Amino acid sequence: MEKFFKFVEKNETWVAILICVVFFFVSLFSVAGFNWLDQKTSGDAPTSDEVSHITDGYYYFQTGRYFINPEHPPLTKDLSALPLLILNPEFPEIMGEYGNPETKGEPKFPYEEDVYLELDDEMNNGQWELGRIFMYHPNNDPDVITFWSRFSVIFFNSLLLFLLFLSLKKTWNAKAGLLSIILIAVSPFMMAHASLVTLDFMPSMLQMLAFCWLAIFLKNWLGKKKFIMAFILTVLCFSAAMLSKFSFAMFLPVAMGVGLIVVLFRKNKWKDILTYIGFMALLGALVILIIGLFYSPHVINMSAEDMVTQVNNTYPSEGLPEFGKDIMNGLAETNFIFFKGLVEYGVGVVMVLTRIADAWQTIYFMGGVYGSEGAGLLYFPVLFFTKLTIPFLLLFLFTCGLAILNLFKKKDKLIKKISNYLENPLAFFLLSAVGVYGLITAFSSFQIGLRHIMPMILAIALLMAKQLYNYWKHNYVRYGFVIAVIFMLGSCIWAFPHYLEYYNILGGGTSNGYKIATDSNY
Repeated sequence: MEKFFKFVEKNETWVAILICVVFFFVSLFSVAGFNWLDQKTSGDAPTSDEVSHITDGYYYFQTGRYFINPEHPPLTKDLSALPLLILNPEFPEIMGEYGNPETKGEPKFPYEEDVYLELDDEMNNGQWELGRIFMYHPNNDPDVITFWSRFSVIFFNSLLLFLLFLSLKKTWNAKAGLLSIILIAVSPFMMAHASLVTLDFMPSMLQMLAFCWLAIFLKNWLGKKKFIMAFILTVLCFSAAMLSKFSFAMFLPVAMGVGLIVVLFRKNKWKDILTYIGFMALLGALVILIIGLFYSPHVINMSAEDMVTQVNNTYPSEGLPEFGKDIMNGLAETNFIFFKGLVEYGVGVVMVLTRIADAWQTIYFMGGVYGSEGAGLLYFPVLFFTKLTIPFLLLFLFTCGLAILNLFKKKDKLIKKISNYLENPLAFFLLSAVGVYGLITAFSSFQIGLRHIMPMILAIALLMAKQLYNYWKHNYVRYGFVIAVIFMLGSCIWAFPHYLEYYNILGGGTSNGYKIATDSNY
């Protein structure tokens, strides 16, 4: 066993590459099956969300308009549509006149070759109608479209997994990075969502990368080392995270505030504090610039009048200040493409805030059916302890115990412990993310599956890996981790290819998990 550990230590980067390659192929085979020449009988059909998201990305490329599914930012959808630019499937025309009371509505299936989408449906976010018309157009093959869109997303998700290893290697060390991606990769829950064209795994990974590079920037700047490249990568990661999920917008001020606490503990001079505030102001400005530029091609063919109509249709009459709508309309009326891009991003944020506040949903949980009131405080804790593997949960409890023992065992004063903890601030960022996400979800009635708290679970996995590394010299930690990973691998093999439906033995296993929760959990 010692030879095995030494071999891994000497080849940590190559082992990480191997893990990411295996993650790619297992994720792909789990949804595509093995008979790729006959996709009608191999693999899984597209989920309801995929019908929309795959179509959305291709729609943006084809039209330069963003009326369809503005509730989600475009990055993941764009990446899923890249192979379609080569396949060139037929895209239905969008015809008609906006506000025409005599629109014919959605055409009946099976569709004719001249099927088209009404302009009214486009401007009113008819994502499901367009998705069905495009995917099941008589001249298109929905199975081929789904396969290549998933292939693209799985490839980029696997690449992000390796980039996370490299980032953790730089901010912590190679071993902690390797332990982290093992905990992520050997998980039916993670592979289930990494293999679909949905907006969960990729945004969550980008959020972890954003925290990593902000920590690296702070570490280098406070340590009087070169930090310009780290700052640039921080800007890019924060921008990518915000272009993949609107919910990360709330973490930008949280991350900046946590960073300020780090600076206050490490540097108490006003000059350093003001310099940090200046860096964060520049970070925010550059992120806004990148968002506006990235959105610009997506809105290039949207007129100012159309955008004002969209803003007025989506901005709520209650809950948000009226001047917000006035600002968005004013920027749209300039017809300047950069401002139009920012307005479109704002439309998405407004839609997400409205949906979370209203919690439009129908969910099944533990024998009951719930609407906007939600299923209560037990929803996410129950899913956390039933959807993740038993070995992962045991490692979670074990590392929590180690952290508590470490807090009370050493005789250093609390201030000294905090100061030492902040020497490398990534763990502090992750812990803060877990706390903020936990508080928000605990009191939110918006419950759409365990995937909704995937950033929190990823942050927990990284913190677990760091704690395991801190005690890695102890044989009981090393051997215990190897045994846990073997059983986690066993769970992945046993559940293959039904990763979305996976429940552990506490949840009754995959066959009975539906009795706990369905939706995106089953």
